[in-house]
Amino acid sequence: MKRKKFEKNRIVPACAFLAAAVSCEMVSPDRTAEVDREKIRVEVSIPQGATKMTSPGSEGLVNDFQVFVFREDGTLDAYTSGTGNTATVDCTSGPKDLVAVVNAPDLADVASRQELMSSRSMMADNSATAFVMAGSSVKDISEADPKVYIDVKRLAARVSVKKITNAMTAPAYSNAEIVLKRIFLANVAGDVPYSGTGTPSGWLNKYGLDTELPELLSSGDLDDPIQNGTSYDTVHYFYCYPNGTEEDSVTSTVWSPRYTRLVIEVEILGKGYYYPVSIPGIESNHTYDIKELKITRIGSSSPDVPVESGAFSIEISVSPWAPGSDTEVII
Repeated sequence: MKRKKFEKNRIVPACAFLAAAVSCEMVSPDRTAEVDREKIRVEVSIPQGATKMTSPGSEGLVNDFQVFVFREDGTLDAYTSGTGNTATVDCTSGPKDLVAVVNAPDLADVASRQELMSSRSMMADNSATAFVMAGSSVKDISEADPKVYIDVKRLAARVSVKKITNAMTAPAYSNAEIVLKRIFLANVAGDVPYSGTGTPSGWLNKYGLDTELPELLSSGDLDDPIQNGTSYDTVHYFYCYPNGTEEDSVTSTVWSPRYTRLVIEVEILGKGYYYPVSIPGIESNHTYDIKELKITRIGSSSPDVPVESGAFSIEISVSPWAPGSDTEVII
């Protein structure tokens, strides 16, 4: 199997749970006797695929995996990699910390648990059919009980918008259509440690100004008209890495960490507007769903500046990556 080489400091511009299992060949305390290897089996649940991320793609698909077996002091005892749903690895008996990494670049050079957990995964390493996942399990490996199951979770989070409604009330716009041009994510963390938490060292689509974005971050060009009193109800899903920025920054002309935003780009009477929805505290393997976004007035001139106070209200709940909570937005 060919694998791309892992680069710890690479920053590349640019999220159905699984159960993994590992088993090890047991070695007796005097290390003179060998026993048969046992297999660890990974059972995969894969959702239906999608085009242009208008419905969840293969979010749980395992294309390839790596398994690390660490001793109590954190040093590497054994390593294996492969494809499919099963793996075998030879390791010594006793307490072990087993870590599985899925759909990630080559990490074979890692020599300790600390090194693995602090190594960074890049958002660009994810795709619609290959989300980076990680998980661990602590177990006392013995001949009597050599099988280990490892639950893995996506490092990415998922953001969705289910409906966009033209609810303009001002007489000047009461008969105007809203042309939906694009939906995208702005201020996206470009990387995260394999532990799933940490401060990003790079960012994607700063200020929401990039026009060319990967499909995980953007709907692409839409150009769909929404007549007054009607809704656009094609669901769009987007994916991003965790962003734990505690205080937002929207007025500074100098870049600083800020909230990730879901941005609705529209055209009204020939002029472009943005409706940015800020999403604070994004966590790995969580979903953030907007049930309906109602547009009631003219939006912002910037994709990074929320609509003025009184024109926008939102409440976002954090849910595990499963059926998520719904949010209604009125603008």
